[in-house]
Amino acid sequence: MAQPWIGTTNDGGFSGILYDAMSCLVGSLGFDLRVEDVPIGRLFSNLANGFGDVSVVLLTRDARFTELGKVADILPVDLFEESLVMAMRSEDDYSIGQLARVPIGGANLPVPVRQRLGINSSKFRAYNSEVAIVKSLLRQRIDVAVGLHRTLKYHADRLGVSGSVTIKWLVPESMVFRLAVSKKFQSKHPSVIDSMSRRLQELKQNGEFLAIQRRHLKPEPPTGGYRSGICTKSSSI
Repeated sequence: MAQPWIGTTNDGGFSGILYDAMSCLVGSLGFDLRVEDVPIGRLFSNLANGFGDVSVVLLTRDARFTELGKVADILPVDLFEESLVMAMRSEDDYSIGQLARVPIGGANLPVPVRQRLGINSSKFRAYNSEVAIVKSLLRQRIDVAVGLHRTLKYHADRLGVSGSVTIKWLVPESMVFRLAVSKKFQSKHPSVIDSMSRRLQELKQNGEFLAIQRRHLKPEPPTGGYRSGICTKSSSI
């Protein structure tokens, strides 16, 4: 995952929309937030073994929780919704039907989504960051970049190349950020799912999460910690 959602700071800390949102949510319920960036392959084992209590996961709307459901439960309320888009150089005009025939780059793009979009695996190149995808697109190493809308736009803006990139929506490929709460953590805090869901809904309805998004999507992203009068301690667990 990358900015504006989450990224590291120069001093080794974290910043971004998801980091501030989680700080707000977890802090308002009386917990301390400690963040660890782990590979997707360690997600299930961390939740199962108690090395992690809560994980932010990016899912399609129709995602099945067969494996994840063995070690964690998914909150019914979305953190944020995103859109999957395709970006190309402004002089090009590819359609979704052409994705199987052109070189494509993506980061953290689930295999089922790639298959549903008809992306040819032999023409797909995986990248570690959206910055690298945008740069490769402009250097003509790939013809199409597939990724999250806010992330690709954010990095095109930061690189000063927004005018050289065209973005098209991959309808209906919407993605959602959800919270997976480990069953081990729930055994210590039986009401945590209800409390987090209720508080998350409150923070979305009172505009707190919208304010966090707007703050990070400004031309100059924030560098300090999040401060707000709304994000205060609520009901205890």
